[in-house]
Amino acid sequence: MHATRTLIAAAILSATAINAQPAVIDLAPNGGWTERQQPPANLDRTILDIARGHIANDRPDHAIRILNDWLDRNERTRDEFEPEALRLLGDAEVLDGNEFAALFHYERLIREFPESSEFVTAIEREVDIAEDYFNGKRKKFLGLPLRSESSRTTAEELLVRAQERMPGSRLAERAAIMLADYYYRVRDLDLAAEMYDIFLTNFPNSRHRQRALRNRIYANIASFKGPEYDGLALLESQLQIRQFAREYPADAERAFLNEALVARIDESTATQQLRAAEWYLKNDDNPSAAYTLRRLLREQPGTVAAARALQILEDRGWLTPSDTTEQRP
Repeated sequence: MHATRTLIAAAILSATAINAQPAVIDLAPNGGWTERQQPPANLDRTILDIARGHIANDRPDHAIRILNDWLDRNERTRDEFEPEALRLLGDAEVLDGNEFAALFHYERLIREFPESSEFVTAIEREVDIAEDYFNGKRKKFLGLPLRSESSRTTAEELLVRAQERMPGSRLAERAAIMLADYYYRVRDLDLAAEMYDIFLTNFPNSRHRQRALRNRIYANIASFKGPEYDGLALLESQLQIRQFAREYPADAERAFLNEALVARIDESTATQQLRAAEWYLKNDDNPSAAYTLRRLLREQPGTVAAARALQILEDRGWLTPSDTTEQRP
């Protein structure tokens, strides 16, 4: 407590010294000289500048004490400097390694002073903290690191809030692509594909568009778990591959996002339909089996699975002239 009072006293003494502005000598119209006093500097302004100086000189503990004292004395007064004081206090806490504590000050600024010029800066600081958490930094509580899952959850919430608070902005764009890329990096592929969808809808002309389109395709393909599971992601990826090839033909060839990959996806989709037909046969549901086999021939002609479907139809006496026309070399 004594140290805190000493710092505050030093700050006020410094402010008083700054306030003691020298007189200004002006040339009068008659050719003589007149003396006038400069208006005194604002004491609150000076105290915040002193705190900012401590932050700039890597003395966050000094800044934290000064700013906490100032906020205690001006709490809920709606002082014009309160948003700046909260932002500076958050910055000092980050510099001191307590970014989780900083979030409380940034959040208070964001919620209580949305009209302030510090509003955007506070959201940007939260996005920076989210990026640190995604890059492996652990959230601390009472000076102790918490589980990485806690840091991830906090980072996700911060990035979602940034998009909600500043829709359509460059900061929201940064938050959206960061979240999508993180899900992709940690192989949470369903969420990655969904987030890339949201990103491309909200920011269709983004400079990150090419990467988002490409990674969305990879996420959809990689999330396919096999013929026994839902193949909707594969069907979507076929359309997305062709879209990517239209927009970025050279990159599509380099990344093998071309018709050859579409053909391989066709085989996977056809295999899934064949497995479904075989399941119907096993359960004596012949109408459903025949319908699924004919759908396979219609939608995936030329695949290995289609050839097998044709054979099943023939073996069971279900083959019609129209079925053979579905197959083409």
